[in-house]
Amino acid sequence: MPKLEVLSEIQRKSMLMWPCVDHDDTPWTPMAKPLFESKVALVTTAGLHVRGDKPFIATQKGGDTSFRVIPRSAGVNDIVQSHTSIGFDHTGIYRDLNVTFPIDRLKELVDDGKIGSLSDNYYSFMGALRDVTGVVEESGPEVARRLKDEGVEVVLLPPTCPACSHAVSVIARVFEEEGLTTTGVVLIEEHAQRVKPPRMLAVPFFFGNALGEPDNPEYQHRVLQATFDLLDREQGPVLEQLPDDMVPDILMQGSETTISEEAAKLNAADELTSLRTYYEQWVDAHNGRTAVGLSGIAQRRFRGVVRFLEGYVAGEDVDMKERPADTSVAQYIRYCVDDLKAFYYEARMAQRPDGPYKEIHNWFWSDTAMGALTMDLAQKMRDSDDEVAKAVAYGIAR
Repeated sequence: MPKLEVLSEIQRKSMLMWPCVDHDDTPWTPMAKPLFESKVALVTTAGLHVRGDKPFIATQKGGDTSFRVIPRSAGVNDIVQSHTSIGFDHTGIYRDLNVTFPIDRLKELVDDGKIGSLSDNYYSFMGALRDVTGVVEESGPEVARRLKDEGVEVVLLPPTCPACSHAVSVIARVFEEEGLTTTGVVLIEEHAQRVKPPRMLAVPFFFGNALGEPDNPEYQHRVLQATFDLLDREQGPVLEQLPDDMVPDILMQGSETTISEEAAKLNAADELTSLRTYYEQWVDAHNGRTAVGLSGIAQRRFRGVVRFLEGYVAGEDVDMKERPADTSVAQYIRYCVDDLKAFYYEARMAQRPDGPYKEIHNWFWSDTAMGALTMDLAQKMRDSDDEVAKAVAYGIAR
């Protein structure tokens, strides 16, 4: 549960020290018409983008403040994630993209007559930002102008990582100052208290799960209804709690894990091959949907990716022909690791469809050769003189 009092001491201190932008006032754009007559847009800080689009980039200078356009016509199979935060479990998003980016739920609300219409384009930011200046001065106003040009009146803002509560709050302020009405979700209530966005619902869910439960449309609709209900308030800032009758029983974040001696001795390439059948079962069962795709390398060639990463750890001068010319080796390693993690998580979910998030997460980091290789890789990058590699290290292993 992402309330500060239940996080580990390290996480709690990190969140309390997060460089939030403090405000004493709140911009406020009232509803121009009822929701059932309004055009609604979805803007996320989950670092999502269309497959093949330029991924978000980890930097040492406050974070990537650019945005990506996601056409409303894009389906869940078309969208991947390149968020740089290490502070959340991706399992829920692998299971059901709607848990953080509710594209199907919004379509259903239009069909039910509860929302007037949806914008042609949605937008995505990357929420792990230590410096939001670029969002406040450039990308935020630009997205607001695009939304207004489409006739958007209401914007829904869901987060994903621990720092996203700050980012969505800042973006909400920017949009309201530009004349858009916003409502959204925050996972760290204390950040919203400092930024003072117009309307936010504080939820006690796992980081990465803004709507609470994957594969549970009914529950997701209840969270969305509570979020849209904030549009009825007459003045802000509005920061309300999820109703008590909607709070799940198990809310604690997964604890730190330690690589087992057995996992450290396993062969990562052979392990990966042994999981391929399960991964392909997952893809078939989900109509082709997979979070694999950032590296541009087909999953049946992932043994070559493993050799590439092992060579890097060994200090060899290695590269992959698929690496784009404008992408550094260190940054490309991050894309490869993200693909391998997605492959493993989806294979595990096919093996154990009812396995809890924590079990899947701990299995990867404690019991697999790939988890051990990823930790070795991160340490190698942290020890590097390359500042980009140091930054990437924090994004591939916690």
